[in-house]
Amino acid sequence: MVFKKIDVIFFIYLYQKYKYPVDKTRVNEFGQGGEEEDEVTKTKSSQSSTTEELNKEIQNETKESREIEENEENESKKTK
Repeated sequence: MVFKKIDVIFFIYLYQKYKYPVDKTRVNEFGQGGEEEDEVTKTKSSQSSTTEELNKEIQNETKESREIEENEENESKKTK
């Protein structure tokens, strides 16, 4: 069995892959990590529910502020 240079390099490559596995938590140059994608989808779904809750709160606050303005206008009209 004759080993060529490419065979030796391939075995070194295999040994390095075995000895030094890929770090899934490492962040690349774009700021993205390997395991982050599952967390991102979970975060997006929780953010969408949070966004919906915030939208409902904003709608409630605008309704309340409109009611307050209407009450103030009615009171000012009554006093005149």
